[in-house]
Amino acid sequence: MASPLSEKALDALAKLREHGELQRWKNGYWTYAGCVVLERVGSASYKWGGYDVPEWSVGALTINSLIRREEVVVVETYYGRPSRVKLAQMNIDEIIWEQTRPGIMTATEKPR
Repeated sequence: MASPLSEKALDALAKLREHGELQRWKNGYWTYAGCVVLERVGSASYKWGGYDVPEWSVGALTINSLIRREEVVVVETYYGRPSRVKLAQMNIDEIIWEQTRPGIMTATEKPR
């Protein structure tokens, strides 16, 4: 029997239901498209490695846990790592669109 989901994982699932997908930003934060970026307050800087910090995010461990539990599906990868996920309960039309949209290689295509 699987252990219960953590609060972070439950929060990530709630954001997925609200926004449709989560994506990995270049700085490693997993957040939703259009997430507000934290503003600089006083001398504090909300930049990490030169990149903006989103107001809401979860880490890769949370996303990988949801992938292992099959709560989410990977719809896009970047250098072999997940870069965009959606809820696993997508309908068949959404899955076909995600797998065949321009720029995504399908399993039947062979690299040249």
